[in-house]
Amino acid sequence: MIDSYNFGQITIDNKTYDHDLILSEGKVIDWWRKEGHVVGIEDLKDLPNSFDVLVIGSGASGMCKVPQKTIGYIKNLGVELVIEITGDAVKTYNRLSDEGKKVIGAFHLTC
Repeated sequence: MIDSYNFGQITIDNKTYDHDLILSEGKVIDWWRKEGHVVGIEDLKDLPNSFDVLVIGSGASGMCKVPQKTIGYIKNLGVELVIEITGDAVKTYNRLSDEGKKVIGAFHLTC
């Protein structure tokens, strides 16, 4: 569960992080994208084999973009994809988790 998000930091289980991350099955994974503000397919290759929803937080003002090629890749996995500014994405992640969905979050914390 994500406790809070503010520009540049996210708190998960009472631990605060100040870098982009992926939250998967209770594990926090550092997330560095090859092209900075673009989520490429290669940036999502290490996701688990089976999950219901991928929630991408695109930054406080949505500056991190998800190209159609990446969207198609995720949808071809049979996974629901949600892309929102990070503040909203955190709320969506928590709600879906509470509903019992197997959800993965990928969060850009700044711009």
